Amino acid sequence: MLGDKGYDSNAHRDALRNRRILPVISHKRSPNIKGIGKLRNVVEQTFALLHQFKRLAVRGERRYWFQVVFLGKEDRAPMTDEDPDREMRIAVDFPLTQLLDEYADQSAHYRELVAGSDLDKRAEGTIRNGLHVDLRWILLHLTEETARHNGHLDILREMLDGTTGE
Repeated sequence: MLGDKGYDSNAHRDALRNRRILPVISHKRSPNIKGIGKLRNVVEQTFALLHQFKRLAVRGERRYWFQVVFLGKEDRAPMTDEDPDREMRIAVDFPLTQLLDEYADQSAHYRELVAGSDLDKRAEGTIRNGLHVDLRWILLHLTEETARHNGHLDILREMLDGTTGE
């Protein structure tokens, strides 16, 4: 994971390594590297173009599908019709380690939910067209979304290091 000098700390590096993520973070005392700003701009522009990637960057997508659609609970997401990108804006206010820990906790919770449920169980809530889908449909949808987001990440990784996959 790339990070600029603002993330220069052993705590950030250790948290990433504990999750088997290679940290590439500039040290505060290191000189600016010519060209890195240009590369960073390309990456930032790419993220702006990949609008749907934002759902992976925050915690809301799985919460929505499991809590709102499958369990039929109220949608308590921080975004509104007036401010649809609020969840993205406030995500930067949370430390990376907190976001990663919450993501891991959420993952464990939803694994338990799925393990204790029948795949043919009908969702309590509805999807946009008013249909009640089953858990199998939700899991397939989330798998497709994750694959799409992974493709976006692979594009960014290739832009950064030039390595192409098989």
